[in-house]
Amino acid sequence: MSKTMGVIVAEIRAAERRLINRVKPLNKRLKAIDMHVYWDGDYKEWFINQHTADDRGGMSFWLDERKYKKLIAMSDEQLLDYCKNWGAS
Repeated sequence: MSKTMGVIVAEIRAAERRLINRVKPLNKRLKAIDMHVYWDGDYKEWFINQHTADDRGGMSFWLDERKYKKLIAMSDEQLLDYCKNWGAS
């Protein structure tokens, strides 16, 4: 039996909530340097911004498991430097 559109939408929203919860530890660290990572449901991708959590302008990037582990493993100083240089390192 095929899924209804409502079921598919609910599954997508649940997946988005899991992704949002996954980046909470990174966001907690970024908040100290006035930055924020957020999931944009319209674009279906992650953004990191260099201003504040209230400002939705930012850089788009794919946050796969490898990238997440790299960012979360950085010291606060490395993370700040990485973000200021938009991931050039």
